[in-house]
Amino acid sequence: MKIEETTNYFANALVLVTGSLPYLEDDFFARKLGIKIEIFTDEYLRFRSRKEDADVAQYYLVEKLITRIDEILEVFELINYLGITKKIIPPLLARRSLLVLKLELLKVKNNLIISLKKKESSVTSIISKPTNKDQMLVKNTAVAPKNIQKNLELNPNKEKILNFIKKSPNTRTKDIIHEFNALSDRTVKRNLGELLKVGLINRKIENKAAYYSAEN
Repeated sequence: MKIEETTNYFANALVLVTGSLPYLEDDFFARKLGIKIEIFTDEYLRFRSRKEDADVAQYYLVEKLITRIDEILEVFELINYLGITKKIIPPLLARRSLLVLKLELLKVKNNLIISLKKKESSVTSIISKPTNKDQMLVKNTAVAPKNIQKNLELNPNKEKILNFIKKSPNTRTKDIIHEFNALSDRTVKRNLGELLKVGLINRKIENKAAYYSAEN
């Protein structure tokens, strides 16, 4: 799945999600959904404006888009639970289109991971017998993606969770969930998983409990 191939899926999701707004009977949820749609659209346009060559920043943009989709889906779940929509079908179609788009973005994310791994492998195999100077050059090039990852912009939830873990090393999952009780348990755990995936935090298991730490 290439980046430009997601455009039709995005357009369809945007039309259906926006089209569900007139059917909401609660102004608060309508405004909340409208704001999330605006943020999601802006980030997708940033994502599409990047070049096709895979890079770490592009990977993070995909991650952010997937997170935005999950946030919109959570709003629709609340709308459905509270029964504050005039018609059931429009929100259902919107949720379905978002799930389809999320699947396509996951394919893009997987392709980016494969491309980035290939790039990393090619860097380490350029020179068979490097000099000390060349060894330093290859070493710096190979670790560059990791440094870029740590300097990339995180979404507000991830940044707050990361800062909390830095201030409270070896903190448990339930303590993090309690600290961020304004978020759902699923959202907190998803953000923890994504921070783990990119190496910004560490996890250890003791007596069936998970403990998190991070470099300051």
